[in-house]
Amino acid sequence: MRRVTFLALVLAGIAVPSAQAQSPLRLVPQEADLFLEVPNPAGLIQTVLDDPLLERLRKLDAFAELQDFTNVRRFYQLVAYYEKELGAKWPEVLDQIAGKGVAFAVKIGPEPAPFLVVLQGKNPQTTKKFFDLSLNLLEQELNRQEAKNLPVRGRLGGADMVTIGNDLRAVVKGSNIFLSNREEALKLSLELLQAGAKAKGIDKLRSVADARRLLPKKPLVWFWLNFEFFKNLPQADQVLSLPRNDIFQTVFFGSFLDLVKRSDFMCASISREKSGYLTTIRLPAGRKGMPKALGVHVPMGDEVGSLPTLQPKGTIYSNSSYFDIAKFWTFRKQLFTEQQVEQFEKFDKNSARALLGNRFSDLIQKIGAHHRFVVVNQPKTGYKKQPKQKLPAFAYVVDLRDPKFGKTLNALIRAGALLATTQIKMNLVEEKEGEYEIVGYRFSEDRDLPQDRNGLRFNFSPCFATIENQFMICSTLELGHELARLLAKEAKTQPRQRSLAVDNDIVYGNGLAELVALFKDQLMVQTALSQAVPPEQAEKQVDALIDWIRGLGRIVSTTTFGDDRFSIDIRLIYPRKPKP
Repeated sequence: MRRVTFLALVLAGIAVPSAQAQSPLRLVPQEADLFLEVPNPAGLIQTVLDDPLLERLRKLDAFAELQDFTNVRRFYQLVAYYEKELGAKWPEVLDQIAGKGVAFAVKIGPEPAPFLVVLQGKNPQTTKKFFDLSLNLLEQELNRQEAKNLPVRGRLGGADMVTIGNDLRAVVKGSNIFLSNREEALKLSLELLQAGAKAKGIDKLRSVADARRLLPKKPLVWFWLNFEFFKNLPQADQVLSLPRNDIFQTVFFGSFLDLVKRSDFMCASISREKSGYLTTIRLPAGRKGMPKALGVHVPMGDEVGSLPTLQPKGTIYSNSSYFDIAKFWTFRKQLFTEQQVEQFEKFDKNSARALLGNRFSDLIQKIGAHHRFVVVNQPKTGYKKQPKQKLPAFAYVVDLRDPKFGKTLNALIRAGALLATTQIKMNLVEEKEGEYEIVGYRFSEDRDLPQDRNGLRFNFSPCFATIENQFMICSTLELGHELARLLAKEAKTQPRQRSLAVDNDIVYGNGLAELVALFKDQLMVQTALSQAVPPEQAEKQVDALIDWIRGLGRIVSTTTFGDDRFSIDIRLIYPRKPKP
């Protein structure tokens, strides 16, 4: 039955819709706590089928081999069977049985949770014939397996119904097919269908209308989740209120939990854009009404949000975020319980012993709220000896509220490095980049290290420096010099502008492809062994995969706290085509 249900959903998804199709949400009862709707199933599938990335993926040998899988062949055989019996090719058939949309809804509650699937068709005769064909196929399969629970035909609300055990019921009424694990859900949907234009389905809820306005227009697929259910749970107050017992939740998700507390719903969608795709998650609450103590994650007032990402040559991944760790100490009594505060203060009092006389609370209040991290491909290592496996370089950059604090960090890192040199021989290096000093360490090349026979240490020459009010730590001196130039130029030419974004992430297809290329030999061996192909063919397949990854372009994620809304936008941005 799961196969038939899956087939029905797939067929409905790739149907050609009516130009003025009514939303299937009108047939979903308001009791549902979440739903997913495909407003234009044909648009979704056609967009995917025509996508250049998928087109290039089809050309990969590994993807082509999927066509030989038993389940894939059976699926094509099943589609051919429906085409023959219904007397039309699948696009026309699908237009008739599911051309007006698909919706999946769930009522969160006792297990198993009640669910409902609504498939809207355009032709009652074709829909009924498709339903009967699917039922006959199911009966044949269950008889072949000598199953005990065979389909039981019946009637519900003037419609044909089929019951299979206690897990699934299906109803066909006119050009609509309903699937559910609860008869009550089917009754409510049939009543909505009978009510016609007067039906009060879930689409009439105010929060659903608000979600539609909050999301981009004409999404390929969209999702809605009602938060009222969670807020009514007995443990909800402990999770959503301050202070809470779980320190982890407060430190990493405090502001997000506050948004949930002040929002009625969450919504999400996937949309096609000119340059690629947009996946977004949105809530109808933002900085307004948020306690000042939660400014750890959110810039308050005129504070500047996340800074522009760093993009040195060969960037694979770059992140820029806002995280004001100092506010954990400033607002500790509002954020944490009395017992937690007591533990923090005790730790802070003893921390001076390990921090050269500096208390932990003093250090975090001198560190700024802007953090940046970057990973890059860097072919030059600065060593004569080369590692057997090359690794990318990376760096971390943080604001300093007082640039003089860089000297304190300098002393702390030097002390830690001095202890490290008692175990592994490293040479201190002090270099200049313009007016700035870069302090680094290189591993000795005149000694073997039994723990590192592959020479992985020669991927690294750790260094640090203070550039204006920015403190950077890099895995290589080469990257350190490049970032020093970028940070110095940024400080002198790019004034900071107010931003509501708190987190920006970018993954570059070119950089990711170069990273995969570092492991090309291992991938070739794995491909040759798994597919039993000669090395030349394995190399060709790996090169094709690397080229496909390069075609990803960029994946850009932005988290924004607006005044009255919150959003996480993830964009897949394809490379621009070269001008002719």
